[in-house]
Amino acid sequence: MGSVEDFPDRAMTVVEVDGTEVGVCRWGSEFFAMRNRCPHQGGPVCSGFLQARLAGRCTAEGVEMEATPGEPVILCAWHRWEFSVRTGESAWDPRYKVRTYPVDVDGGRVLVRVGRGGRDG
Repeated sequence: MGSVEDFPDRAMTVVEVDGTEVGVCRWGSEFFAMRNRCPHQGGPVCSGFLQARLAGRCTAEGVEMEATPGEPVILCAWHRWEFSVRTGESAWDPRYKVRTYPVDVDGGRVLVRVGRGGRDG
């Protein structure tokens, strides 16, 4: 796939693995991989905006938004649907899920297992 240095921190890099477009995300010391196809309308989900998940809570003063640094999400480039990079699940409807793939780092190389090792979405 590539060396760890080929994947900038807090960024999604789209690569081709066995004929499939896959987005590889480096988030600190963790790596995640997901198919570059949104389950909504087939858009290039990995070309979207990567960020920490935002969570809201109601207070007496109104709604407060807070970032969850350990939970990276991608907002699809077409319609801004939000998906967990870790699980592929939609933030608002678990019936929508992007396929994710296991990632290993071995000897400074990032390896993505596509095919039977993927988790359906």
